Amino acid sequence: MSGIHLESNNHRIDLQSLFNGAPVAVVVVRDERKIYVNPACLKLFGFTDPEEFNSRPIIKQVAPQCRELFLERVRKIEDGETVPDIFETTGQRQDGTQMPIRIETGKIVLEDGPALAYYLSDITAYRSAEEKIHRLASFPELAPLPIIEVDFAGKIVYTNQATQTIMNRLGLNEPDVFLPVDLANILTALEMTNEGTLYREVMIKDRI
Repeated sequence: MSGIHLESNNHRIDLQSLFNGAPVAVVVVRDERKIYVNPACLKLFGFTDPEEFNSRPIIKQVAPQCRELFLERVRKIEDGETVPDIFETTGQRQDGTQMPIRIETGKIVLEDGPALAYYLSDITAYRSAEEKIHRLASFPELAPLPIIEVDFAGKIVYTNQATQTIMNRLGLNEPDVFLPVDLANILTALEMTNEGTLYREVMIKDRI
């Protein structure tokens, strides 16, 4: 593979040496043809031979269901239209398995003309964490028991749907009836200790 270089302030910069050591996947494309790929990109897509990887059109590294949108974005970039530099899509490895990836694009001017650089990251772990956060965030709304969040000033900042349902059933107007009378002491204790959980029973009408 021939090297890729650019001129900057009368200095010749060897991009191949720079990109070869980069931890992020990099592929440089011109006219939808790959002209350079770094080791991190080969690893990302499950290739060992850069020539084999470069012989395939860049669109082959995009999952079939995402290819139309990907090509549309590339055309807009090449036509000089304003599009976000960073986007997410689904990539496809050599063995056909798919993964969510984040792509950052940037135009570079090489010695032999302009090209488009793609900087790619596998965001599988990020997506998994995002889904976990979403599941945890949905738990209070799905819980059948009242869940109330207060700040350290004792102000209610959140109540779930079950709180309102039970309030309506008991003919209550304000959710603060669910709070223990010694809430101020509880909040002070939580600020002064490492305890994360305290238990209190609250009597509301004839119920605990």
